[in-house]
Amino acid sequence: MKVEDWRLRELVTAYNHARQSYELLHKTLVLLGIIEGGLELPGKKIKEITLVKPNLIVANVQEFFKCNLKEKTQVDRVSKGRQAAHYLFHKYTGMSLRDCVLYTGQKDHTSASQGIKKCIDRMETDEEFKNTIQAIERKLDSIVTRSQIIK
Repeated sequence: MKVEDWRLRELVTAYNHARQSYELLHKTLVLLGIIEGGLELPGKKIKEITLVKPNLIVANVQEFFKCNLKEKTQVDRVSKGRQAAHYLFHKYTGMSLRDCVLYTGQKDHTSASQGIKKCIDRMETDEEFKNTIQAIERKLDSIVTRSQIIK
């Protein structure tokens, strides 16, 4: 079993447990007369969550930032690309920080943690960087949406 598959199952299990808890809470509040009406949640349970594969994030970041993330350099475009990759790994995959650095050629999980923080800070101050991140996110979102529709 792949680590990604294990994490995916863990997410699905957590979602289904939270959903059951929410349904029980809703029934209790109705019985107590605190709220009225039915509970409208989409679908009963989920069987699969589509997550973006890390290699797809790497390919898109390298394309947009025109860099090789594993290149041993501190050139600005490579540093920005790594920061963007860590942020996108965090947002789209749920990977551990230790796993994130494997895709960017760094050695320490703190590099991923700092990269995420720097990316968020940079998006607040650098409009061009923010636009690049948003363009990558739109591309990743369209790929995820397309794959969900096809299934």
